[in-house]
Amino acid sequence: MVVFAKVGMGVRIKSAASFADLVNEGVRRAYLDPDNPLRPSIVSDPLGRRLNTRDNTPAVVHVDLVPGNQIEITIAAKGGGSENKACFTTLNPSASVADWVVDTVSTLGSGWCPPGLISVGIGGSAEKAMLVAKEAMNEPIDMSDLIARGPSSVPRAWRPHGLDRLRL
Repeated sequence: MVVFAKVGMGVRIKSAASFADLVNEGVRRAYLDPDNPLRPSIVSDPLGRRLNTRDNTPAVVHVDLVPGNQIEITIAAKGGGSENKACFTTLNPSASVADWVVDTVSTLGSGWCPPGLISVGIGGSAEKAMLVAKEAMNEPIDMSDLIARGPSSVPRAWRPHGLDRLRL
């Protein structure tokens, strides 16, 4: 489970546990709920015995402190076939980002279930670019609207670019 939390700077949490521990307890309860359709997919000791934690903890938790007195949480659930694949590169200034994306996606192979989503993070450090790409996965999907009305920004113009060349 990947959790993006925007925590208002005026928020007071009455707990002796850390924020990450509170999130992990929520993830644990959600994945152990008998009505949960997602399978647990996190392993402990990933380089050793690789035992499934059975509750999908620990979660990956990203926290931003923001103005206000509320907490906003966005969750990317894992399990039931969902998977994230990631690739990173540093391109030369003259290179085409769109061409790199199309060439890279065609090498990823299987391991994801439809619908396949592709997000790209551009700029900053390697860590920042990967985080931006991960956050972009949470944006609404509006492909048919985008094609009908045209892109509202340069990055949105790339969305339908080259998809006819992909053989997934």
